[in-house]
Amino acid sequence: MRIVLLVNDNPYNAQAFRKLCLSRHSEIVAIVFSTRILAGKNFSFLQALRWLLDLSGPQLFLFRAIEVYAYKWRRLWKHFGFYRNRFDMIEFAKANGIPIVYSTNVNAPDFLARFRAFEPDLAVSRINQILKKKIIEIPKMGMINSHSSLLPKYKGIDGVFWGMVNGDREFGTTSHFIVEKLDSGGVIAQEAVHLDSLTSGISLHGLEDVLNELSAEMLNSVVSVFARGEKPASVPMSEVGASYFSFATREGYRRFKSRGHRLIGIHELLKLFL
Repeated sequence: MRIVLLVNDNPYNAQAFRKLCLSRHSEIVAIVFSTRILAGKNFSFLQALRWLLDLSGPQLFLFRAIEVYAYKWRRLWKHFGFYRNRFDMIEFAKANGIPIVYSTNVNAPDFLARFRAFEPDLAVSRINQILKKKIIEIPKMGMINSHSSLLPKYKGIDGVFWGMVNGDREFGTTSHFIVEKLDSGGVIAQEAVHLDSLTSGISLHGLEDVLNELSAEMLNSVVSVFARGEKPASVPMSEVGASYFSFATREGYRRFKSRGHRLIGIHELLKLFL
């Protein structure tokens, strides 16, 4: 089977794709990294930083910056023999001779020609770009996504954050086929996590960590069905209870704090650099 991954170069995708990459490295024929900084925004790097800071406020901005740059800091130090056991998608691709492709627009004709040349049987995407019909139809067995919510609730961005803002006690992850309408394809698998079953006072970072590990197990399991030459059963995405959320905001963070939540614990922060 020929698999193409479409991702962002960040710690969340590295965690969610780690098991799939390690178990099926010989079947991955390319990894596509988005060079778009923000979903739906054609901003330069500095414009994106300024926009995010204005929207989300300093606390959320700094929190996400630390998560992402700790991941890239570890990549730098890997060259000196540190962090050998920390999975990194770019290092993984290089070590296994997997072609790396960078794209700002995966729907552009030049990219589509290159993508088609990989002759993918399956594409797995968590990229921050909206995928159009032409690219979705290229993989022979389809294109799938892993989304950190119990779809159809919390379609879009930052679903875990908004779930905590809204006082939800149940979270989860969904594997589904990708169609043109955002987060609306047939559901292949779904698994819920109840806050009551987790550590009391779990942080946003901690909850996202749990859900990314769940996504890693689910993606590996779902792709194993495709690898047997079968197309996994799916059920149409219901629109009952559907909701859509976008980037975290200052007001959202105020409500998040008012519920007694925290972004990250001290031990979790230290672990990012250890």
